[in-house]
Amino acid sequence: MKVVSIAILLVVAGLLQALLPAPARLGQPAWPILPTLVLYFACTRERPMALAVAMTAGVVQDALGLGPLGYSAAALATLVIAIRRYRGEVFESEALTHMVLGAVSAASVTLLTGLLLRANSHIEVPWGTMLVKTAGSAVLGAVLGPSVYWAANRFEQFLGLHWEVAP
Repeated sequence: MKVVSIAILLVVAGLLQALLPAPARLGQPAWPILPTLVLYFACTRERPMALAVAMTAGVVQDALGLGPLGYSAAALATLVIAIRRYRGEVFESEALTHMVLGAVSAASVTLLTGLLLRANSHIEVPWGTMLVKTAGSAVLGAVLGPSVYWAANRFEQFLGLHWEVAP
């Protein structure tokens, strides 16, 4: 049942990310629902499960875009490793923490993916466009971080899956 709940959350997050229109004034970044969902799993699961969710969410995110598969997966896996490394130094259940981590996660995934695409000459993104999109992703991540964390937590509580915060 735990794996099924993760699959349902990933499908719903992917659908929402694909269907919500990108805000033009923020550089047209996609709504970072998948990266903030990965943030939730990085804070509440063991490292292997969080990395598996990050890789799966990255492939889903890449499948929604026009870039090659795997770039977002690498960025999300890097995010999980960093969050797991410093997780003991933050208040995991506070909304402010979710806002800050949501902003940092969305911005870092956008920037890392853009840099990887640029380094391998797949897509030539101008630096100004990449920075505006990264800043827009940070704003959206700050807005979505607490909401996605709360919704995923409530969904799992509704299913009777109470998760202790993994050490």
